[in-house]
Amino acid sequence: MACALLLVLAVGAVVSNAEPDKVFNIGAVLSVGEKISHFVQAIEHVNQDLKTLPPRVRLEGVSLPMDRNPIRTAQNVCNHLISAQVYAVIISHPTAGELSPAAVSYTCGFYNIPVIGISSRDSSLSDKNLHTSFMRTIPPYSNQADVWIEILKFLNYKCVTFIHSSDNDGRSTLGRFQNLADQPGIKVSGGHLSNTKPESEKSTKTGRSQDVIAEIFILYASTEDAESIFREVEALNMTLPGYVWIVSEQALLAPNKPDESPHVFYAHHSPLLKPGRCVDQILKFLNSNASLSSTFRQRRTFSTLGRFQNPPDQPTSSTEDAESIFREVEALNMTLPGYSGWVIGLKLVNATDEESHIKDSVMVIALGFRTLYYNSSFNIQPAPSDCSKHDPVWETGQRFIGFLKEVTLQEGKTGHVAFDDKGDRIDSNYDIINIVNGKPNTVGEYVYSLMKTEMTLSLNIQEIVWPGNELKKPRGYIVPTHLKVVTVAEKPFTWIREVEDRSMCMEDEIFCPKMNRTSGT
Repeated sequence: MACALLLVLAVGAVVSNAEPDKVFNIGAVLSVGEKISHFVQAIEHVNQDLKTLPPRVRLEGVSLPMDRNPIRTAQNVCNHLISAQVYAVIISHPTAGELSPAAVSYTCGFYNIPVIGISSRDSSLSDKNLHTSFMRTIPPYSNQADVWIEILKFLNYKCVTFIHSSDNDGRSTLGRFQNLADQPGIKVSGGHLSNTKPESEKSTKTGRSQDVIAEIFILYASTEDAESIFREVEALNMTLPGYVWIVSEQALLAPNKPDESPHVFYAHHSPLLKPGRCVDQILKFLNSNASLSSTFRQRRTFSTLGRFQNPPDQPTSSTEDAESIFREVEALNMTLPGYSGWVIGLKLVNATDEESHIKDSVMVIALGFRTLYYNSSFNIQPAPSDCSKHDPVWETGQRFIGFLKEVTLQEGKTGHVAFDDKGDRIDSNYDIINIVNGKPNTVGEYVYSLMKTEMTLSLNIQEIVWPGNELKKPRGYIVPTHLKVVTVAEKPFTWIREVEDRSMCMEDEIFCPKMNRTSGT
């Protein structure tokens, strides 16, 4: 009986001396309740993984919904997150508005609390003078320049015209593109979208003239600006065979991108069709078919863009008439001259998969915290707890940010996750899209290779439909045909003497019939 009592007392002493778990709070400002539940589940997952966190260390989630009002969002961060002493914050975006993520970044950055964004891609968030503690598991829009350069190198294009919006994202993308273009020797000429006119009259300043040789265009623009650009591009006949358009993710979403299948009504000869090949046959069919309604006019024109279109003031034929015409046109193989392919663009893989980004963000925080915890050179200071107090600089937060940037997930939920010195996501995977008949067609990918430990590009050129419905890769430049040759009188290289006619020229002389009106020679 005495032995049993001593054993119970010994066990009780061991239990009482055991240290309790150390709990560190992680905050989240997310868009909807479903995303908050994903955040809680991700926290539970890392707590159960014995290889991720140090022993007897546990993370606790503190969350609140994102408010579209940036001022109210900043207040909520102070009242609900900082007051709970969070060591890091994960942020999404509101259902409307764009300023709330920046408000969270400003507020937390003032106290050196790391912030990891999972959806905001504005280049302004890369400015460390304003967003000192901001990171993100999604790349900024400007990182598309990396993929464009690789595509140009793959296609062996050396001269491009870069058109960009005149905002911070556009300038950042151009700057990154120019820096990357130096090494492969790609020559870049640029232009920007002018926003000085009314919204419906935005213009494009590309500096393009008849002397421009490059036919390769890179377009970085928002979806709204891209609509204006596409209208102007069509008006300038810059979708003819030979042109190449590579556009941003946002521009690829423009509803008016010229990617539809060709219309089939026309009457005049097209410069893209040989005379008498198909035009005369379809006209003969139209004239001989009495069932066609009288509203169908032969004045319908075939544009130089290589597609069939109706004048806006002309009515279309009836459904029955159209069916007859479609059958005849298809039999004559007359749908080929139009263009169904026009642009090449990018699509970020997992761009809208916030659940996966939340899981990767929580894992990055857990691994960064593990490094912070085992760093024996300093103690972990408590996180700030009151926005109204001006406490000394939280040095633990500064170190924590540095450790988070060094974290790498070889096989994260969104792929290979790594960060640059600004905390921006690098090594993101992209699909390369070609719009064909109004539908996106994946023709390649830019992905991280675990075997090569670097980003790799694969592109199926044979599957790309280029402007003018061409299947052959355009050469990308124009061979000038308007060259002028002049002879300049300059001793001792060129000697001149006046003669009355050609017969007076000696054997080693060449008759020059042109006269310089300025000098009279």
